[in-house]
Amino acid sequence: MTDVNLQVSSWPWYLVAVYFFLGGMAAGSYLLAAIADVFGDSREDAPLIKTGHYLALALVIICPILLTFDLGRPDRFWRMLTQFKWDSPVSLGSWGLFLFGLFCGVSAAIWMAEDGLFDKGPLKVFKPIGQELHRLPRRMIARIGAFFGIFVAGYTGVLLSSTTNPFWNSNQFLGITFLTSALSTAIAMVSLLLIWQGHSKLITMHNFRNLWLIILGFEVFLVAWEIFHEEGGLLLTGQFLFTFVIAVAIVGVILPLILLAMNVGRPMPTGQFIAVAVMVLIGGFFLRYSVLVAGQTFIGAAEHAMVWLGFS
Repeated sequence: MTDVNLQVSSWPWYLVAVYFFLGGMAAGSYLLAAIADVFGDSREDAPLIKTGHYLALALVIICPILLTFDLGRPDRFWRMLTQFKWDSPVSLGSWGLFLFGLFCGVSAAIWMAEDGLFDKGPLKVFKPIGQELHRLPRRMIARIGAFFGIFVAGYTGVLLSSTTNPFWNSNQFLGITFLTSALSTAIAMVSLLLIWQGHSKLITMHNFRNLWLIILGFEVFLVAWEIFHEEGGLLLTGQFLFTFVIAVAIVGVILPLILLAMNVGRPMPTGQFIAVAVMVLIGGFFLRYSVLVAGQTFIGAAEHAMVWLGFS
């Protein structure tokens, strides 16, 4: 993939971070549901699986709306779907998000049929479709959809690292960082939703808590890399001391890791689990915000230095 000359956005960067955050969480939720469906007990894990699919669909519907606002004109996003270019990151991203959305819709619809939502209420007109959905190979669809989920979860990081921005392109782990964070924030949000539904016992004792612990442990390395890669020292200065060092590294990764590690091998109190989930969500958002703003800050500082030195 060739370097992309990403223009400075007229859209507030915190809204771009919201788009990255929700898109990653949608992909992570689908991946989590697919893992539980394919490798777990479909009957015991049904609340987790369908919550993950429902959440993925809800979030993936929001993403094109945010992307449309970013582009400024609604027709621009759909125009991207009229052509496909392997060497265009924007084209790949648009098609990846579109195809992932289709799988989110099909998977969620299958579970809606399982829940009998097409047998009553306003959706009753779709009852014949609901009957056909029962015949679809749910796990096979989840496996294929998970592939597109992995793409969507890590794509934004890969896109940034493919630009000409020195802060972003000096970090070749950015795609992996966003993918890992997507899984972690998805576990956090799905857990909160399941606790709200009354499935706190399922969540606080579920096997994926160990998966979460491994993911957070890997995130420690990735967060450290963000700071110590070639241009990462910027994250130790100015506003990033709060948004990255405190909100991401300490609140979003280290404290949740400690709390989960303290409860290995035993049921975790629901209150602590909620605290871990909220902290991870805070860290996941500020990770994307810090990386985006740091890249723009780096450009601004470089341009200021060039002017001061008389080069422009």
